[in-house]
Amino acid sequence: MNTTDDLIHAIIKYGIFKVSMNPDTRVLKFEEFDASEVSIQLGEIESEKAYDRLMDAKSKGITVEDDGSTEVEVDEEMKKFIAALKWETILFSDISKITIRNEEPEAERDSERTYDEPLVFERDAPAGVTVRDIVEGVWCVKAQKNNYWNELYCGIDKKEIKDNNMTLTIGFDYGS
Repeated sequence: MNTTDDLIHAIIKYGIFKVSMNPDTRVLKFEEFDASEVSIQLGEIESEKAYDRLMDAKSKGITVEDDGSTEVEVDEEMKKFIAALKWETILFSDISKITIRNEEPEAERDSERTYDEPLVFERDAPAGVTVRDIVEGVWCVKAQKNNYWNELYCGIDKKEIKDNNMTLTIGFDYGS
């Protein structure tokens, strides 16, 4: 039931709020990583997917029993893996480079202007891609670095793996 993509999404959804930049030194700060919060996010993602499947079936006129449950079964191996997550946990030992892109054309950069070019984060990761690499990359491609609600991380639009390189295209919601 739990896929690698869902786990990455849960890690980003939680971790993006744990990164900030000191405006004077421009150094990123990573707050303590609480792995139990990733489990909560993973459960919410699975519940949203179950709800979407239910609504899709109902819209097609298919009768579906809805017990109202949002409980999600996470296997024991996944629970142990999640419980051990830290910023430096290697998620992909066989990936040596990660590229993260924000290709939203309407993204307002610097709150005053727009750019035609996508924001891109690239990092060589010879020892493998870590939790920190992924979350830092998503934070870096946010157009509005410290605005978590007007530019809200929504998910991974596309994931490609080729020749030990992973490219993630990230989706953001820009409010109304």
